[in-house]
Amino acid sequence: MTGASRRDTPDRQPTLFLHVGLPKTATTYLQTAVFPHLRGPLYFDTPTDPAFDDPDDLATGSRIMSCVFKRDPRYWDSQGDAFLTSLLGPRENWTPRDVLISDEGMGRAGSRPGILGDHLRAMGAVAAGWGLSRLAVICTVRRQDHWFASHYSQISDRNPRASQRDFDRAARDLIRPTGGRFKLGMLLDYATLHAALADAAGDGNVLLLPFERQRSDADGVMADLLGFLGAEMAAGAAPERGAAGDGVNVRALGADRWSIRPEEGRHGPRSLRLTRLAHLPGRVSRSRRGRSFVLSPETGAAILDSYRYANMALSDDLGLDLGSYGYF
Repeated sequence: MTGASRRDTPDRQPTLFLHVGLPKTATTYLQTAVFPHLRGPLYFDTPTDPAFDDPDDLATGSRIMSCVFKRDPRYWDSQGDAFLTSLLGPRENWTPRDVLISDEGMGRAGSRPGILGDHLRAMGAVAAGWGLSRLAVICTVRRQDHWFASHYSQISDRNPRASQRDFDRAARDLIRPTGGRFKLGMLLDYATLHAALADAAGDGNVLLLPFERQRSDADGVMADLLGFLGAEMAAGAAPERGAAGDGVNVRALGADRWSIRPEEGRHGPRSLRLTRLAHLPGRVSRSRRGRSFVLSPETGAAILDSYRYANMALSDDLGLDLGSYGYF
């Protein structure tokens, strides 16, 4: 299997599967066209809990995984059983079976891979007490230059300075060691991210799926995904082939050109949290309809150069031909 191995024994223990994203990697496609139609695991799509009600939590829609993974991993020591009870019901009534939770909020924590790994270990320990004795992780990634352009475009409505000039500035900052390289930039250090996931879940319990392969080899990706999950699609529920990445969050206008979205209005707490690219949020001054920016060859090469050796090492370690997708 590309990117992971799995346990094929018929007596495999019940497993807690976590799909951690990352954002901008066809997460919505998997959550709508694939995971709900699986025959096998009990599936939860971005579960919420209104008890998470501080402004930063409300900005995420009180999504449990987003809220918890922003907190200290010791959350699981005291609150882990309550979390599982909210999903699975009382433990005394629970019959262990495979569980799948998907929320890209977990993937966002990849900007701090060490803390992400600590969360997964602590969560896995709690789940083991519920009979989910194995932890396994699905992680979707995307070529770093394209991911960053898509991310910039997606949050441009919350960036009053969004423009070609500001994008180029933000890209330079992303890879600057004293800038974003060891902040948001760590989210795109896939070798480090995979190492943290594998350390927490164990060798063979991480499936890494490049976004580009989802688009070019949909059947192969589906086979790997179903094999990893030990599941099958429900009858008549086969997803549309090659549909990954065709959802509403796609902002590319063509080869290396991306849209700048109309501004939202007065920026609130969510904008302050997500818009790491803007200097200061402010009041809308104009709609900017039809505006765009270009990911130039020079900017793209600079981003990829920052991750080149990590991408090459990951490609070799997992048998992923990342070079064919332009990662190096």
